[in-house]
Amino acid sequence: MPPRPPTTCPAPRRAVSGTGERLGTNQADTDRYGRAREDRLAADESYRLHLAGLRTAEQDLRTREEAIGSSEEEILSREQDAKQRISNAVRALPGAQRARVDLHDLRVRAEEDEKRLLGTLADQETTVIDTGSALRGALSRPEVVLGAGLDRSSLPEYVSDDPSADVRSRLRALQTLADAVEQALGRPKGEVSDSTLLDRHTDPRDQLAGGFDAQLEERNGIKVCRLVDDHGSHDVAAVGERIAVQAAEARGRLTEREREVFQRFLTGEASSATTSQHRSSPRRT
Repeated sequence: MPPRPPTTCPAPRRAVSGTGERLGTNQADTDRYGRAREDRLAADESYRLHLAGLRTAEQDLRTREEAIGSSEEEILSREQDAKQRISNAVRALPGAQRARVDLHDLRVRAEEDEKRLLGTLADQETTVIDTGSALRGALSRPEVVLGAGLDRSSLPEYVSDDPSADVRSRLRALQTLADAVEQALGRPKGEVSDSTLLDRHTDPRDQLAGGFDAQLEERNGIKVCRLVDDHGSHDVAAVGERIAVQAAEARGRLTEREREVFQRFLTGEASSATTSQHRSSPRRT
């Protein structure tokens, strides 16, 4: 005989039954919450209505208290004043509403302008900081500092940028650095164009002796003139400084040599004068 199918599944049946009971309980809780929320909203509305009625009654009570002991003419005068104020308020209400709408539009446009200007300011700050990076990069090159005649010790300590600092602090540091560089360079004597730099490079190059050449290199927008010989490429500013030192030393040696020659000349002249004096003096007999 084939096996009989099971007639019951106790565990799944209990699980399904328990789930159904919990769903019924949750639904009952949801219904109670909905009714409680509706009751609360109704109570809030009733409170607002009663509050409005209370304020009206308080105003009526104050008006009646003020009217106690007043004559009929005074009461009628106050009533007329009140009606006039109400009429004035009704006439002024449309204009006030239009002004409110206009002010709201102005506020919206002002907020849009502020957002746009803040974006423009952020772009300008980024541009300034990027330009400052170019300045700091130039100051990190010894040949540029030497060629510009800058004293590195006179510049601020914070030549490098600090990306972790806030943008205002970075801009203030850059401004201080730029002011120090501008003061050290002094007022420019004239505009220096690319053609001017090319002419200043061509003139000394044509005057160089054989075996030497001058090259104009550009890196990161900065043009640097370099002297090329058999030993390689040299920065013109460094070569000029070395030549100036050697010239000063040569002048020192020449001055010392001139002093020695002059001393020998004076010594020789003094010896000649002494000899001549002895020769011209009469002999005693």
